[in-house]
Amino acid sequence: MLTSRGLWALAAAYSLTALSTAFFVYPPLILSLLTTTVFLAVYIVQAFRRMASISQEKISVERQVSPPAVSVGQTVDVVLQLSSRLDEGVEVEVEDVFEGLVLVEGSPTTYAVLEPGGSLTLRYRLKAEKRGEYTVGPAVVRIYDGPRLVVRKMVAGKPVRILASPALETRLKLGESIIRSRDGVGGSGLNPLTGADEVFRQVKPYTEGEPVRRIAWRRTARSMEDEILVKQYEHFSSVGIGLILDCSPSMAVGSLLDRCLATVLFLTSAFLRKGDTVHVKTLGAADNISLRATSYSSHYMEVLSKVSKIRPGGFYTPPEKLDELRDLDLIFILSRFAYWSGGELATLLKNLSTSGASVLPICPVKSPRPEPLFTTLARLEEARIRHLREKVPQIQVFPEHVLLPQMLNLYRLYSGRPRHVKYL
Repeated sequence: MLTSRGLWALAAAYSLTALSTAFFVYPPLILSLLTTTVFLAVYIVQAFRRMASISQEKISVERQVSPPAVSVGQTVDVVLQLSSRLDEGVEVEVEDVFEGLVLVEGSPTTYAVLEPGGSLTLRYRLKAEKRGEYTVGPAVVRIYDGPRLVVRKMVAGKPVRILASPALETRLKLGESIIRSRDGVGGSGLNPLTGADEVFRQVKPYTEGEPVRRIAWRRTARSMEDEILVKQYEHFSSVGIGLILDCSPSMAVGSLLDRCLATVLFLTSAFLRKGDTVHVKTLGAADNISLRATSYSSHYMEVLSKVSKIRPGGFYTPPEKLDELRDLDLIFILSRFAYWSGGELATLLKNLSTSGASVLPICPVKSPRPEPLFTTLARLEEARIRHLREKVPQIQVFPEHVLLPQMLNLYRLYSGRPRHVKYL
């Protein structure tokens, strides 16, 4: 296609030729203008053919984005490399496309003259100001002829997805966190592979079919009865955890919903790393989700993607039962319970508890501001929660800035209870 420079040059040549011909001022001038116009038209036609002969396969674009999943406000480094496999040098302008992200450093556009088989590298840095899913790419590549009258435009490079999750500002102290291991904050167990506690209790004679790795070689060598001894462990099962989050407009007070989403993501990551089962369910969102995750490597990115894109919906009818959560051991309900009556919440808790699950309703609240209006609203909120507690006394009320450590403490209290034990 013609560039703006090529279009103006061709239009000017034709206009001058037409004007000089109309007035017939000076024949040599008319001849020179006509020659220039014909030459310009022939050159543009030839340049069009040459640009059209450039195959898109001759231009390759590779993009690296690090890290692909970030918190809101965290920067993302983008490196784009364009390689030419053409047999001739070309002038190239590259523009990388991104939407919804903010440019922090560098430039997504560059211009260079590529030698045959040459390459160029483009580096810049982005950040997300809101949670959600964003894409970087594809890149727009423009190849110019020498005078920049004709350009060949092509789109190259696959777009890369970036997930921006809510930022978690809480700083945990060692005493506020649950069991730690080499993988970070732990879940219910000590074993980083299975998420279960395996505690050595005794040795016993070997029976056929037992794994060789459990043989107590030193005890066997000291045994006077010429028998093989194996180690016996008590195996504590992992915990099934449910995280129910209210995403209705009642939670969109300041940053309350984002703080709760960040807490859910942190807990999901921590528990999955230790082998626990986590079920994340939303109520009142524009697009509700219900995800069960059993593996960090296989399922966490799916949970992160879904949770990061949650948007508040509208009024919802509180459910009386949630059958998909009946096989779990511990269920957290995060909500201001603005659309719940005490009877409706008590009914749901009763139905969930019949399967043996421990259900903990938690009401996160914003820290009150000193202005009289906000003080009055805080008192009304306290009165509403007191009314709910008449029917459901186990409701826990936590300020948003201590929500995560308080939930970790509740989990630690639960995980200290006896769980299913079997010998291995």
